[in-house]
Amino acid sequence: MINNKRVTELGTQVQEGDTVTVDGKPLRQLDQVVIVLNKPRGYICTRSDTHDRPTIYDLLPAKFQHLHHVGRLDQDSEGLILLTNRGDLSQRLTHPSEGVEKEYEVRTERPVDQNLVLKLVEGMETPEGFARAERAWIENPYLVHVVLKQGLKRQIRIMFFQLGNEVERLVRIRIGGVRLYGLGKGKWKQLTDAEIARSLQTGKSSRSTRESVTITQREDEDDNFKPLKPLVTEKPKPRREPRRKFVAKTSNPKPYIPKEVMDQSRLSRSSAEKTGPSKKSAKPKSFGGGGFNKRGAASKGRPLGTKGSPRRSRGGRSGR
Repeated sequence: MINNKRVTELGTQVQEGDTVTVDGKPLRQLDQVVIVLNKPRGYICTRSDTHDRPTIYDLLPAKFQHLHHVGRLDQDSEGLILLTNRGDLSQRLTHPSEGVEKEYEVRTERPVDQNLVLKLVEGMETPEGFARAERAWIENPYLVHVVLKQGLKRQIRIMFFQLGNEVERLVRIRIGGVRLYGLGKGKWKQLTDAEIARSLQTGKSSRSTRESVTITQREDEDDNFKPLKPLVTEKPKPRREPRRKFVAKTSNPKPYIPKEVMDQSRLSRSSAEKTGPSKKSAKPKSFGGGGFNKRGAASKGRPLGTKGSPRRSRGGRSGR
């Protein structure tokens, strides 16, 4: 019942100041809560995981387990994420038509030039749809700042990959006017109503008056962060190397020799070097002396000047 009147129509909305009762018991409105969390790398944005991986709810106390996260970050990404029980705020922050900006620090594997930044702003087709950055600028050759208003799945990683680069580290440092600086890894802070009103305004009309809120709570250094559960390390996926074009050499082409022929020639050459010269020697030349016939018997030599001798003179006379 609303204000002691039975509700018979679906979709009846409750206004501020209304009294709602169920079975004669009044319902108590929950306090509106907005939490800022610095998500470490290796944690996933879900309440429970079938593979027993650490989740962002492992970093929150029991009284905040009912909150739902606004948007998400993948397991390898880090940085700012909001959790709240305000459905209207969650809808305004995630809908692209509201124009809420999200800023990321992107550390790349290869140096980045101005042409790549221009292509990020121009946009490109991805498997998730048309993706583009609202703004982007280079802090150093390996560190780029990217501002998005979209929320496509793994948008920044896919865009850099299609442009021939790889993302080594991705950190979200701002949502609207809420900045991450000053909050340690795995730490959280509850925003006040004044901070929510100043920093999480939405819509085009509120951009000029939007103020930034920097989180100043910091209890430990980033290097001292220890996860509550052991992180599940996955084997890195092999990187796709571009195919190299085959260019035939036209100058001094070498003839193709099969491997079997090369091996056979090498074996015969090495055996010949070990055994020395061949046992079969050439047939000795005989100049009139005795020799050996084919059967191995001794043959009588012919005197010089006789018929058949290689040295003979004309008329049958032997020369001097």
